[in-house]
Amino acid sequence: MKKVLFLDIDGVLNCMYPTPPYDSDINYADECRYGFNPVLVARLKYIVAITGCKIVVSSTWRLHDSYAPFQPSRNWRDVLAEKLGKTREELFAGETGYDNTGKRGIEIKRWLDENPVGSFCVVDDETVDIVPYIDENRVVKTDMRNGLSSDDASRIIDVLKINS
Repeated sequence: MKKVLFLDIDGVLNCMYPTPPYDSDINYADECRYGFNPVLVARLKYIVAITGCKIVVSSTWRLHDSYAPFQPSRNWRDVLAEKLGKTREELFAGETGYDNTGKRGIEIKRWLDENPVGSFCVVDDETVDIVPYIDENRVVKTDMRNGLSSDDASRIIDVLKINS
């Protein structure tokens, strides 16, 4: 059975306090803040390599395709897959549907009901609309100021080792 990571983007793969190599590199700083921070993406790459998990997008990013303004002609899914050394098909298992209530926990639960998995974890910086519907032991909350930490990555790996 497959392992699935429900992935939010904002506050997980980007953060409020990016750490660009040069403070004057505004484009890089903006991409770290609003796009994909390479340090945080490297942590996700490690999680995927260690666990073999596939990603289900639960982020609002699922509602659009363009990686604007950084590479507006490219689909952000392709950009992320490339950064992780995968094809889109190798990396993604899908995305959650959109529920009119706006409660991502309901959307994630619905996806799980329709797609059997061996194990899953949810990573997000805001969990108030997730935890009432998903076992909190399967949810890893990141700090939106810093994104996916090394400790978060370790917890995700541990959660994915637990069968559903």
